[in-house]
Amino acid sequence: TIVGEAGGRYHIKDAAQGRDYWMTPEAVRAESSGYFLIPAKASAHPQANQPILAQTMGSPWRRVALSEAGRIFGAGITPGNNPDDTSNDDPDVAGCGACGSSGMAQYSVKAMLVSLSLHDTPVGYAPPKGPAVPFTIVYSQREANQPANFTFGNLGQKWISNWFAYVQDDPTSPGNSVTIALRGGGTRHYAGFNATTGAFSPEERTAAQLVKVSDSPVTYERRMPDGSKEVYGASDNSTYFPRRIFLTQVVDPTGNAVTLDYDSQMRLTTLTDALGQKTTLTYSNAQYPLQVTEITDPFGRAASIAYDSSGRLIDITDVLGMHSQFTYDGGTFITAMTTPYGTTQFASGDSGTTRWLEITDPQGRKERVEFRHNAPGIPFSDSPVPQGINTFNAYINSRDTFFWDKTAMEHAPGDYTQAHIYHWLHNAAQPYYGLTAGVLESVKSPLEHRIWFNYPNQSWAGANGGYDKPSAIARVLADGRTQLTRISYNTEGNITQTVDPLGRTVNLIYAANGVDVVEVTRNTSAGADVLARLTYNAQHEPLTYSDAAGQTTAYTYNGAGQRTSMTDPLGQVTTYVYDAKGYLQKVVNADGKTRNSYTYDGFGRVASSTDSEGHTLRYSYDALNRLTTVTYPDGTSRTVTWDKLDPVATTDREGRTTTYAYDSVRDLISKTDPMNQVTQYGYYANGKLESLTDPNGNTSTWARDIEGRVSRD
Repeated sequence: TIVGEAGGRYHIKDAAQGRDYWMTPEAVRAESSGYFLIPAKASAHPQANQPILAQTMGSPWRRVALSEAGRIFGAGITPGNNPDDTSNDDPDVAGCGACGSSGMAQYSVKAMLVSLSLHDTPVGYAPPKGPAVPFTIVYSQREANQPANFTFGNLGQKWISNWFAYVQDDPTSPGNSVTIALRGGGTRHYAGFNATTGAFSPEERTAAQLVKVSDSPVTYERRMPDGSKEVYGASDNSTYFPRRIFLTQVVDPTGNAVTLDYDSQMRLTTLTDALGQKTTLTYSNAQYPLQVTEITDPFGRAASIAYDSSGRLIDITDVLGMHSQFTYDGGTFITAMTTPYGTTQFASGDSGTTRWLEITDPQGRKERVEFRHNAPGIPFSDSPVPQGINTFNAYINSRDTFFWDKTAMEHAPGDYTQAHIYHWLHNAAQPYYGLTAGVLESVKSPLEHRIWFNYPNQSWAGANGGYDKPSAIARVLADGRTQLTRISYNTEGNITQTVDPLGRTVNLIYAANGVDVVEVTRNTSAGADVLARLTYNAQHEPLTYSDAAGQTTAYTYNGAGQRTSMTDPLGQVTTYVYDAKGYLQKVVNADGKTRNSYTYDGFGRVASSTDSEGHTLRYSYDALNRLTTVTYPDGTSRTVTWDKLDPVATTDREGRTTTYAYDSVRDLISKTDPMNQVTQYGYYANGKLESLTDPNGNTSTWARDIEGRVSRD
């Protein structure tokens, strides 16, 4: 920023470098792009009331047209971060990340926003056809677009469910101010409305497309690249902005759906699966009647939710009775999460554009996530740079998230060079133009060269493009060679070509719908070899598959999209038989003999399986659908005993028991076999194996570097 002039030199404050400079006009022109953003009162130039001016060396100032200005980007420090990027599609670091959350709350951190995320699935199941019905509850620290006062069913401030979602629009201005509050958190903004087709421009993050399919009743569909869709058709009937149209169906690619129903207060009341089975939601808090207090699945298993006097969610009890409890500061930030394993603590802070989150596990070990500009030790540009990819390679020390895992926090806290670094792009689209985007420009591990990314339709290498999936991934190897992978996509967001680092090219050709792959080829020096050819039905399921040798396998399906037969290249037919609800009853071989048959318990789980010889195995489960017993035809059995989320004992058919012990972060620390012989395990702070002591007392150890890689054993 030019802030003054004296002695024939301009006074420049470089926020990216954190320094002041005095430069001659010639030097400024030589080192700048020639574009300047000039406030109207800062210059006597006759066109200074125009926001952006340009000057090429030796030429007069000129006004920049909006079309040209739209291609101009600042660089380096951004004034803020895209607040919408708290969705399931945004990168996580720390904690459990993408691991399962069934039965107990887990934590992770949305990397770009440094937003604490807690997720718990206290109840749920999967029917034999149609979408599964887990009820997942999510806490999102920096969820930006919830209303200050809810007028519809909810879980309290900063909490969301995977079944709570709505389109928000302006009924007085069709196609404008349209957003979607996503399932599980985050927001998408839509532009490019086509009044004829009802379609908006595809989402940059997922390539999903929002389509307004009806004005009366108002209905939107969010169509996914795999052929599935979400239907939004329950309007709050507002006649002014914001009108909300809530999620009414989740439809899989074959057309099976979960249907959502609401009461007159726009509270979600039931989830009806493809079999007609209902999950019900209860609202019994008299002080906060719009907040969910219980979720009951079709089989009578229930999870409950409790709130404090301020309406903040403080307890989730799953179907086994395990509690996940939450403590807050004076507002909506959760400072502690207590589960049967112990208490995890969270501390958070902001200073300008810098933000951080520190996590302390039940053992007292810490993780830290921090977003900042100008971190000490991080260079302005990086070296070496890979070939064959567009790189901005400037302001590498800006728009960075740093993640220290528990080992890095033990050995190098505060050393930014020893953290995992996530370097983000600029946001190129409205309404958050120029902010930090939740899309990676590059990543760097402490002891490795940087990995760089390009994306489809980028106007320059420092900003995101039209689709946030990489079109090129490159890094420099230790020997100086570039390792480069290229990926191409169709307009539906599906991959059409990959070129690996050795130059091997695979092509995927699609049907007219852009979803179904009809041919796979591999380029050769003589042309292209066909690896596979496929045909499909209207449900996106393959009817025929021909391999590279031209041998064809054919398939048939029932109306629910379940496979009913498979005919192999020799003409042998395997048949699949289902009951009226869609549960697989038996598999019949080409000779007409039953290969396997199945029965089910009252929860829709496999209760028994019988093989072609008539041997039957019987199965038992706990309330979280975890296998507990397998009983054999001779009456013997194998059992698994669970404590919290971990198997603590297994007993074989001869009655021999092996036991397992875990620490408070769920690392296996010992195993005791049926002969009472004990194997012990030791771990580094980040959960990587450090030592193993066998029953004879012999210890093996593994030395690891700060990335967790074995450096010596």
